[in-house]
Amino acid sequence: RDVLGSRGLGDVYKRQTLNSVIRAKIEELKSEDRIGTMQFFKCTLVMVEEVGGKDIPFSAITVEWLQKCEKLWSKTKSVSTIGMHMRNIRTLMNEAKRAGVIKESQYPFGKGLFEIKTGIGRKKGLTKKQLKAIFDYKSGNETTNRYKDLWIFIYLCNGINPTDMLKLKFSDIVDGEICFVRQKTERTTKNRKEIRATISVQMQAVIDKWGNKPLPDLSLIHISEPTRP
Repeated sequence: RDVLGSRGLGDVYKRQTLNSVIRAKIEELKSEDRIGTMQFFKCTLVMVEEVGGKDIPFSAITVEWLQKCEKLWSKTKSVSTIGMHMRNIRTLMNEAKRAGVIKESQYPFGKGLFEIKTGIGRKKGLTKKQLKAIFDYKSGNETTNRYKDLWIFIYLCNGINPTDMLKLKFSDIVDGEICFVRQKTERTTKNRKEIRATISVQMQAVIDKWGNKPLPDLSLIHISEPTRP
């Protein structure tokens, strides 16, 4: 579902601004419980308003305007981060073009126009020494210990997304394994794939310490702050 197309075609689109469409996208993502993506679009909204104000018409989003954004954002943001926000804008511009809000000639993205740069990343893996330091770390602060334990759980659970971790229920445990579908792929049947992670001794210790009572419909991990009965 797209933000503009879901509301029916008409002159109303010509009164839409980039700001209002981003806000609509934020509400859509919130209703779908896609909190991580929602927060990222919130950040995009703040960033575009730093450049263009609170009322940015689609006609103002030109190659030059995007270059202006890129120049300003590059003072505090990495190439990769800027690229992700530019892709958010491009997504909404694609929807605007499909809805007839802008003409093909007004579309600013593409070869010879504004091309989104991609950062050259390098893989960073923790060494065994670093992992041991994390696993062995103990703090006098209970909240710090809780977050450390949850990090260990995420690491051992095949790098599960924190949002997916908080959605886990005891009913997701089958024959000593945690079974889940990544939030990124659960909405698409094409890439939907169940992930299985064997519950290790360390993972069970985290569940025992920070989990709820082992009832099928209860969340595996206690979500609130670590003050427990």
